[in-house]
Amino acid sequence: MGTMHDVQIGPRMGFIWAMLACGPIALALDLAVSYPAVRRECITGQHWMVHLITAGAWAFSVAGVLFARHALRTQFPSDAWRAGPRTIDRSYFLTYLGLGLSLGFTIVVLAIAIPKWVIGPCL
Repeated sequence: MGTMHDVQIGPRMGFIWAMLACGPIALALDLAVSYPAVRRECITGQHWMVHLITAGAWAFSVAGVLFARHALRTQFPSDAWRAGPRTIDRSYFLTYLGLGLSLGFTIVVLAIAIPKWVIGPCL
């Protein structure tokens, strides 16, 4: 019979959904909130709000990466990628998918931030 370590089911589904959703939500919020803020920045002359929004979106996306990294280190056995088919394998795959998605969206949020730093909001 297996030990408790063998029967482990991985992270809870809510945690997995958080890992998967942090990156796309961060990008969507960055785009949805930054574009209306540009007009206010141009009118008031204060050019910090869009950068603050982007920094918050980037931090939210990085949170997804940290969630996935934490789950991979604490919720799975060290040989999870070598073991045969188990019920934990779906959670293991989704955790790696969450890590990849969050990391990819973190890079996209940074790439979208470059024009915000280079080009002024009043163009």
